[in-house]
Amino acid sequence: MSMPLRKSGAKWALDELIRDTAPISNPCHPYWRLINSIRASSQFLSPATCYGIRGLESAQSVLRACLRMGSRFGLWQHEPESWDAPDGGQFIQFQSLVSHLFDQFRVPTFMGPVWRKADCKKWEIRLYLHLAEGKSVRQFDWPAGDDARMTKSAARWFMCAPDDLSPSKAYRWAHVRSLGGDVRLARILAMTPELGMLTKSERFWEGVIRFLVQYLPIEKSEIEAIVRFIHQQRFQTAASVLGRWAGNQPIQPNFTIGGRSLMSLRRHMTNWREERLKEIPVCQESPKWKRADIAPFRQMAGESIWTIDELLSDRELRVEGSIMQHCVATYIRECARRKTTIWSMKIQQGERRRRELTIEVNPESRTILQAKGKRNAIPSSTAVRVLREWAEQERLKLGYQDE
Repeated sequence: MSMPLRKSGAKWALDELIRDTAPISNPCHPYWRLINSIRASSQFLSPATCYGIRGLESAQSVLRACLRMGSRFGLWQHEPESWDAPDGGQFIQFQSLVSHLFDQFRVPTFMGPVWRKADCKKWEIRLYLHLAEGKSVRQFDWPAGDDARMTKSAARWFMCAPDDLSPSKAYRWAHVRSLGGDVRLARILAMTPELGMLTKSERFWEGVIRFLVQYLPIEKSEIEAIVRFIHQQRFQTAASVLGRWAGNQPIQPNFTIGGRSLMSLRRHMTNWREERLKEIPVCQESPKWKRADIAPFRQMAGESIWTIDELLSDRELRVEGSIMQHCVATYIRECARRKTTIWSMKIQQGERRRRELTIEVNPESRTILQAKGKRNAIPSSTAVRVLREWAEQERLKLGYQDE
């Protein structure tokens, strides 16, 4: 007894959806001609196919396509009534309908789904119609401007890009292949959020792609990390990467890949916070607090200079937390109220200076509560020795386990 009701419910829901999507009720309108032709020759707008939420979502995407295709009926090469659905699934049948209506020349298979996409861009439809008329993809006006125009090699690769890619991802895939990248690199870069779309900086990214091609093979995770790092440094605001205190300018707006090796880039990716954070202007006055009644520390050890200094402002805590990659910035309120104090241990060797530990000290009990390395790592034996010497100098108690 349940099956007829379910079929009946699916038919009612589908009919309502078709009527609600229709621009007008005139049966001669291109939208209705497409609906009638699809229902006459195929099953992908039938109640049995469109039963359930997923089925209705699929039907909704077909109706979106009918609206878009109907609004361009002046470009139809054949009438929808003359279309015969081929054997196969919905994808094959829908592809056949689009080709029947518009194609004077072959269009890559990955272009067909753009008509059904909920987030379809206008340029994607324009590109489909451009190719359907037999025009070269090199003549297409990409939304990213002249820098996005394709070379002959990239255009050839674009026309044979994998069927599961969107047009923008196919663009990137073809771009990478034309620069000598293999299939693996092309797919990795096409699927990254930063390069899976067209940008206004295609010439810059071309240099990055050439760099990655030069140093293949590289692990997928490192390729993604390099692209993400470069995008953060050159294009994202410092505030979005480090916090609103860092300002709205990119961290390294003039970052370039030119002249770098893979090893030097790896080093820069590791050390950039220490190198750059001091140069970032503060977007507003940073709250400061009084120094605790505990003296800082300085010690010469061979060619190394060890220091321990108190952090005395909102900004200094945020910089420390960003460089050391832990949550010390959450202590701002306690520091401002003088409930606790935060100290930074650094070591300088020649021109290089790095942070070794972040230390929390209770100013009332003069107790060292925490001492953490980068990413909350356990302190090294050398750092512990320096910390104990400072504690002895200032008569501080060790209130944590340093093993």
